[in-house]
Amino acid sequence: MQEQTASGGRESWPLSMTLILIALTAITAVLLLQNSHLKSVNDEHATILDNLSSRIQDVMDENSELAKQNQELQDALEVYQEKVRNYQAKLYDLRRQANLTTGNQTPLDTGTTLSLLAPAVKAQTGRDFWGRQVLKGYVGIATNLSLDVVPGKGRVLVNTDPPMGEVFQDTAVTAKETAERAFGTDILTHDLIFSIQAPEEIPSVDGPSAGAAMTLLVLSLLEDRSLKSAISLTGTISSDGSIGAIGHPVEKAEAAEDAGAETFFLSENNRYTRVQYVEEIPWGPVTWKNIRYRNVETQKLIQNRTDLSVIFVDDITELLDAATYKED
Repeated sequence: MQEQTASGGRESWPLSMTLILIALTAITAVLLLQNSHLKSVNDEHATILDNLSSRIQDVMDENSELAKQNQELQDALEVYQEKVRNYQAKLYDLRRQANLTTGNQTPLDTGTTLSLLAPAVKAQTGRDFWGRQVLKGYVGIATNLSLDVVPGKGRVLVNTDPPMGEVFQDTAVTAKETAERAFGTDILTHDLIFSIQAPEEIPSVDGPSAGAAMTLLVLSLLEDRSLKSAISLTGTISSDGSIGAIGHPVEKAEAAEDAGAETFFLSENNRYTRVQYVEEIPWGPVTWKNIRYRNVETQKLIQNRTDLSVIFVDDITELLDAATYKED
């Protein structure tokens, strides 16, 4: 009777406990696998962050080097500008001494004034994530360019309001000399005064883009031609009379229209504009964004934003014919 009691007192392992043990084992295995996966993902993200940090540092170093190079170029530009001004003064003296004109009188009438819209652009800056000042884009500025003729010694003077860069002075001299060559005479008995008015200061780097407009004003007076109404133009000028491309034609066109222009003249070399876009490339859990560029017809870009009529010209003679008329 005691053995039976002892035998009956032993309890077998409950089935429920077995199931619980199996479940715990399975959960533990799943958690271990998940932990391993998360560790792998974390390591991958850490690698990506390290690569991004490395790329950011490389870009910062490159920006620093570019800023240094830009300053060196600015310093060199100032030196060359001073040399150009000295050469221009010497050339003027030589021309006066040699009297290379066909006569001391020119068709210019004292007191004559001509003006037109020659838009420029101004950089817009902001702060990046680290608080540094960075370029955000450009905005067009409606700039009015006028030319006054007064008795003088063949000098070229530039009056800017507000004060602007010295490049405008060099551009004005080139414009005068180009117009002289195109017309076939030197202006030695009159001074040319270019006045540039803008609502805000324009960087000196933008000065060359007024060259074609300055030349057109001088040549219009020499040819005794009148400017067509509601016109605006921008473009550089070369000593052979060719009109060169400028930057940011779309922004300048918008500023011209805002100021009342209906026709906008551009260099043939501005037929296409390089447009920036962002290319997105998926890579694992992140997406890389690369800056890409493509060429787009400038006329389409301008007409998408304005109602301007766009005319492309090659040189100052073509511009003179398209932008002026001869009164009967």
